[in-house]
Amino acid sequence: MRYVGAALAIALVSTSTIAGDEKKLVGTYRLVERTSKDGTTVKHPPDVLGTMTFSKTQRSVIMRWASADGTPVSIAAIYRYTLSGGKYCETEEYGVQTNLGAPGTTYDTPGTAPTCTAALTDATGLSFDVPSERLRLQVTRDGFRATTPRWTDRWEKVK
Repeated sequence: MRYVGAALAIALVSTSTIAGDEKKLVGTYRLVERTSKDGTTVKHPPDVLGTMTFSKTQRSVIMRWASADGTPVSIAAIYRYTLSGGKYCETEEYGVQTNLGAPGTTYDTPGTAPTCTAALTDATGLSFDVPSERLRLQVTRDGFRATTPRWTDRWEKVK
């Protein structure tokens, strides 16, 4: 019986997404702060600038920051997504990046099929890995945290 109680507690703490979870995403968000792995924090603007919008089926992102050597880096992308059945699925429609990993501007090849990751809802909110990026989103009532291997960005929901 003790094991059944433990399994039930785990199920209640970390569950798959449920109907209506996509409403937690819908809105426009502003990047307000980036903290690197060494603890250095930079604020919006002038050091980082970003806007991300989720509609019921689309995600768009525009960001600008400076690399370690001061070179400006920017990205802009548009995605289609779904959030249901415990999965976040995304297909890139358009992407462009400047000075991200290599000098110059590059364009992403649009996706032809969605890529999916597990999405979980618990007491702290909704969380999932963004399939096309090395990025973990943790959505809360006031915004979200986006964590990469190099930094964590804090985004606030625009009221």
